Amino acid sequence: MIDKNQTCGTGQDSMPYMTCLIHILEEWFGVEQLEDYLNFANYLLWVFTPLILLILPYFTIFLLYLTIIFLHIYKRKNVLKEAYSHNLWDGARKTVATLWDGHAAVWHGYEVHGMEKIPEEGPALIIFYHGAIPIDFYYFMAKIFIHKGRTCRVVADHFVFKIPGFSLLLDVFCALHGPREKCVEILRSGHLLAISPGGVREALISDETYNIIWGNRKGFAQVAIDAKVMRKLRHREMKGWRDRVIQQGRSRAEHTVQDHRQPGLLPSLTAFHSESADLEIRGTFQPIIPMFTQNIREGFRSLGGTRLFRWLYEKFRYPFAPMYGGFPVKLRTYLGDPIPYDPKITAEELAEKTKNAVQALIDKHQRIPGNIMSALLERFHKKQKTN
Repeated sequence: MIDKNQTCGTGQDSMPYMTCLIHILEEWFGVEQLEDYLNFANYLLWVFTPLILLILPYFTIFLLYLTIIFLHIYKRKNVLKEAYSHNLWDGARKTVATLWDGHAAVWHGYEVHGMEKIPEEGPALIIFYHGAIPIDFYYFMAKIFIHKGRTCRVVADHFVFKIPGFSLLLDVFCALHGPREKCVEILRSGHLLAISPGGVREALISDETYNIIWGNRKGFAQVAIDAKVMRKLRHREMKGWRDRVIQQGRSRAEHTVQDHRQPGLLPSLTAFHSESADLEIRGTFQPIIPMFTQNIREGFRSLGGTRLFRWLYEKFRYPFAPMYGGFPVKLRTYLGDPIPYDPKITAEELAEKTKNAVQALIDKHQRIPGNIMSALLERFHKKQKTN
């Protein structure tokens, strides 16, 4: 009988390369029928791969529900403190933020570049690209709360508020559906606010080419303009009132100083002038900050771009499209240069300017089209996008 290895030659009757390699491995390891074992392993991989790809995206939803359960437990545990504490949920927010920050570090090696562009205090409007699942924004919120001690409000789609059990989570982390007046009020109150103009449509339809799908949406730009204009009007009114009071006070002061009756009036007017000017400076609105997360489409992908699921969304306004992924790809969030306020700019022009800023971040930091394997390999080296 001819030995198997004798047929591993270069002739017409030679075995295929892989078959020959299997025979050699069988002799080295002393295992018979190695090819059958490999075929069985390949079969198991074929069977379970679709299940894994479908399960991983919903693992994130599972984590969200774990967070909700924790919040309910925390609420019951601290029911006696609710009457005495104005910051009942700070401990819960810190705990949840720490858990999500740990998950971000372990599963995605998550990084934020440009954190210094987020102000320590005062308002800011953050505009970001929406992934299939905005898990990058969950991580970003955790980073903001841990490193800045601030809660970032976010505008969410109406369907999120109808998901069973999500109401407590949305309340604790200050999510809102709108309207525009509410967003303006939040910015005027000095809070951080995040908006994704693409929203659910961008999450479902966009793909590994990272095309921005905003349509004609410019509401966020109008919010920024309204918040700025309202503040300027308030400051203008304050300035006019302040000037009138100071003018009246000066005439009185000149008269009383001559009579040596109220020598301390001028210093008080100077202090009032400084305090009013300081109020005007503190009230200025921070510019728009563009934001993009590298490889967010390689972590999770959606089938919403197909004709059927796109029609279902446009018809019912619910994201029926299935998703797959949950891969531990490298995620890096980049914050772009703030867009300064221009009093002469229109909402349409500001929306286009902001869109170009987000697109510039994508062009600079994202490989197009995105590749899952490359994004996975970035976990092990610091390779950036190459032109």
